Amino acid sequence: MEAIKRFHEDHFFLSNFYPAEVELDGLRYRTVEHAYQAAKSLSPSARAHIQSLRRPGDAKRAGSWRSQDKRIANTAMRREGKKLLEDAPKKRADRGYSQ
Repeated sequence: MEAIKRFHEDHFFLSNFYPAEVELDGLRYRTVEHAYQAAKSLSPSARAHIQSLRRPGDAKRAGSWRSQDKRIANTAMRREGKKLLEDAPKKRADRGYSQ
């Protein structure tokens, strides 16, 4: 059996861009990519915007600005002397070090 290296032609159905309706939190999205990008935000308006986009590439681009939510959350948490868990220092083992 040959390894699948790209999600094109016969394997396009494996791509997040493949047109297959997906439901997330009661909302329907055109592709897995749309749902994935919408899941990056808890904002109903951001999710609705991503949901309204016709092409998965547009959803991917729209989802990339969701990182702004993270920066806003980090700023708010720092004011309270806290850190987002994903920004907390990781153990050496989690970074692939061995000793």
